[in-house]
Amino acid sequence: MAVFTKVSEEQLHSLLERYFVNPEIRLFEGISAGIENTNYFVDVQDESGFSRWVLTLFEMVTPEELPIFVALTQQLAAAGVPVPAALADHDGQSIQNIAGKLCILVPRVTGRQLEDPSVEQCRRVGRLIAELHLAAKNIGEYRAVVRNQAWLEDHEKALEGHMPQNDAALLKGEIQYHHDDRSNWGDSPKGWIHGDLFVDNILFDAEQVSGIIDFYHACHDYWLMDLAVACNDWCYALGQGYQQQKLAAFVEGYDSVRPLTDSEKKQWSSALRLAALRFWISRLISLHGGGYQSQAEQGEVFKNPDEMKEKLLAACKQSCPV
Repeated sequence: MAVFTKVSEEQLHSLLERYFVNPEIRLFEGISAGIENTNYFVDVQDESGFSRWVLTLFEMVTPEELPIFVALTQQLAAAGVPVPAALADHDGQSIQNIAGKLCILVPRVTGRQLEDPSVEQCRRVGRLIAELHLAAKNIGEYRAVVRNQAWLEDHEKALEGHMPQNDAALLKGEIQYHHDDRSNWGDSPKGWIHGDLFVDNILFDAEQVSGIIDFYHACHDYWLMDLAVACNDWCYALGQGYQQQKLAAFVEGYDSVRPLTDSEKKQWSSALRLAALRFWISRLISLHGGGYQSQAEQGEVFKNPDEMKEKLLAACKQSCPV
């Protein structure tokens, strides 16, 4: 959500005319948080009143995949999941083009990112993730896992020369572990997952979740992977390890809505490890890849890969808390 692509006020006004009658721009401000897409806050006054929006320009998502994400969020919102869905213009179109990039306009969610989630907030988010999984069961769109075993192996070779020898050996060993572990997942249930449920992608208004944002890692994968990605962020303190009370509450909250299977419980540590591994690699790619992220107009776009390495090592010692 950093600013990689600059949009002029004239370009924005032309876009807004597709959605609103006689729009006036009251606020137009780049969002510096996040690392993949360009986002702006946009406040609009038109004939129907005042409204607040987020304009997202896609730096990585392909034209083929974007309609899948838009349809997914629209259907989740229709099912009552707190997801800001893309607005349709006068012609019923949700996907537009601005400054040479595909874009959408979504409602600006009230609320805040939690700085230090409480045990009860962790429990509440665990329940919400299970509710999201069940709500998405009958959504017909499909997107395969991008960060699959082949992706891991391809990037291991590309990153080898950028890493200290010990880190390269750890990376290679973990990728081999997950290659050998694939048959152990058995009948663990699959479906739509968000794929990126870090603390900054779930907003709270008072004690209630006001919005789940940034679905651009969503895909069909083991449901357990969503839980693992989230717990690696919500229930882990750098330098201290997993916060066991938060971890137990998070998983218990999920389990109270959609009980974990025996296969999932057995794979708990492996899921935490794989979640950390995928994000360790993605952060290494961002750091060493030299792509568009190095051209950000504003915002800190690189996250420390060593944080994910630390979590990967800690995950090896974890057992399922339910």
